[in-house]
Amino acid sequence: DTSDIGLLFTLMNSDNTNEEIDLDEFISGCMRLRGAAKAVDMAKLTYMLTALSRRLSHFMARADRGLTTTGRGARDIVTYSG
Repeated sequence: DTSDIGLLFTLMNSDNTNEEIDLDEFISGCMRLRGAAKAVDMAKLTYMLTALSRRLSHFMARADRGLTTTGRGARDIVTYSG
């Protein structure tokens, strides 16, 4: 599917430091994604889950800092709601 080309590039760009894939990244990406379509699907899922986890961690850290500046930490909110 052509809509997955950007994601395929992202999955093959293992170091995520630039907008180019060198020969080693291309070969290792092909080896990692070889096999049935299930390998590509799993790599896509892993990438998306990692990105989501990173975003959630950043959000939680910002929320905790915000709650801490108000004098209430996240634990206080959880304890208070029960």
